[in-house]
Amino acid sequence: MSNITAVDDGRRPGFYEALRHLLLMGAIFYSTYGLANRLAAVRAPVAEIAFAWERQIPFWAWTIVPYWTLNLFYALGFFLCRTRSELRRYTAQLLLAQAIAVVCFMVWPLQFSWPKPEAAGLSGWLFASLAAFDQPYNQAPSLHIMLTLIVGRFYWPRLPKRWRGLWLAWLLLIALSVLTTYQHHFIDMPTGLWAGLLVWWLFPQAGGMPLRRSLQPQRAHKRWLVFYAGLVLLFAGLACMGGAALWWLWPASACLLLAAAYAGLGAQALQKQADGRHSAAVAVWLLPYFIVVRLNMAYWLRGVPKSVAVAENVHVGSILAAAECEAVVDVCAEYPLFRRPEHYAAVPMLDMVPPECADLIRAVRLLEQMRRAGRPVLVCCALGYGRSAAVVLLWLWAYGGCADLDAAVARLRQVRPQMVLPDAVRQSIQTAKREMEQA
Repeated sequence: MSNITAVDDGRRPGFYEALRHLLLMGAIFYSTYGLANRLAAVRAPVAEIAFAWERQIPFWAWTIVPYWTLNLFYALGFFLCRTRSELRRYTAQLLLAQAIAVVCFMVWPLQFSWPKPEAAGLSGWLFASLAAFDQPYNQAPSLHIMLTLIVGRFYWPRLPKRWRGLWLAWLLLIALSVLTTYQHHFIDMPTGLWAGLLVWWLFPQAGGMPLRRSLQPQRAHKRWLVFYAGLVLLFAGLACMGGAALWWLWPASACLLLAAAYAGLGAQALQKQADGRHSAAVAVWLLPYFIVVRLNMAYWLRGVPKSVAVAENVHVGSILAAAECEAVVDVCAEYPLFRRPEHYAAVPMLDMVPPECADLIRAVRLLEQMRRAGRPVLVCCALGYGRSAAVVLLWLWAYGGCADLDAAVARLRQVRPQMVLPDAVRQSIQTAKREMEQA
């Protein structure tokens, strides 16, 4: 294990170092996967979850070939890592996926009891090889789906853009093969997808690990934590009805992520990237929430301009107006910007809570930097009433010629009367102004 914790020196790992990681993961995979299989066999008969329509899924023996290719890509990845830190990261992702899957297999064993038709030739040999170590247990979440996500993302940035479409098609074929080889029921696929997204979230492509960055968490916002935790329980309860109601687990997972953000992980939990979009994991998790946010914006912005000018080259408004602007300071953590302007900076802040002073100061300095370059700048959040208003108020006070916060408020209300300024936000602005003066 010393290689996993070694300090990265920026050098490419050697062949034998990569081989040691591969052998380590191979030993862990076969021992823990086999243990979960044996424990399920001892507890047999165990439950089987299948929808009636799954009986119509055809058995395509040839799809065992793409099914097996995942093993090849999995192993080859160790030797394609460019640095030791990347090798450790890849190993850690695979370890986490293995741990999540095996724990679920042990706590909630399931089986696939349908008989497989006979297969001949190469397909028959591959099925026989699979049966040598696999039993019809270890179902949900599908470890194969989890590994498809992890391995697929590992190769994605390494491939030329012209090959990525073909790679995506092959990954989809690998995912489909878990059904057409009669290895898994459908329920195993979305559960595997969600578990794989968890690994993606914990190891984002850009930025640090969210839990590592939150060793000193931001303050918890109990009101919104309780609100989203309550929604988690509500949606999870609806999902307990089974069948199609299981889709309620999707908004439940979205609310769980939001609850974690308000519990202290902060806006970083939502992983808004430098290009204005969210990480792939969050984009999937929060899709139901994005729809609600978009409908909410449409309601509150009806009959109201999406953005207004506050001073020369300084505007405040909704993220919906951002695509039409030359320069944008985006403080909306919970909704993506689908088309980034030429000059863009993201300082994500949580909605409905007082902004952190450091975030206010950073946003104001970015705003002033863009403005001094002669560009009209939009400061935006979901509506242009709260977080973006707080940033503009601090800017008016610090750079816009307003003698105090009250003067800034009066000036902003003239053009954006819908703005809201709770006492806690006012205190954050005042504290941020003092810190700017002391810097």
